[in-house]
Amino acid sequence: MEKNEMVENEMYAMACVVVNKNSKILLLKRSPEKKLFPNQWAVVGAAPLAKDEDMESIAKREVKDELGLEGKILKSGQEISTLMGKSQWHVFPFLAQIESNDITLNDEHTEYKWVTKEALKDYNLPPLMEETITKLLGE
Repeated sequence: MEKNEMVENEMYAMACVVVNKNSKILLLKRSPEKKLFPNQWAVVGAAPLAKDEDMESIAKREVKDELGLEGKILKSGQEISTLMGKSQWHVFPFLAQIESNDITLNDEHTEYKWVTKEALKDYNLPPLMEETITKLLGE
């Protein structure tokens, strides 16, 4: 059986890597109640989304919703396509900057940390997250 024959559905998501003025990366610890990647460190995100949604607008909205701050989108990355279970996921990555380190988390996350790119390996990140962050930062 071909790999594509095992795919039952297509899923769409947005991932937004947030940095501060000192180029530190914001990691958010996902709530234990989250369906996807509970208790794992991640970035601002939204899923599932419709294929035709404006992903950049969603990135801006989610930064405000999840952090309580406005973010400036610096760039978008190349779409990431990966198979998780029987779903083909299409993730649209963005890089945003915020002016303040004073985060107000919503109930999707339990804590946050500002980390260096080198420290990413020390966190339990979802698949492809470290690679996505590194690509957006230009390394």
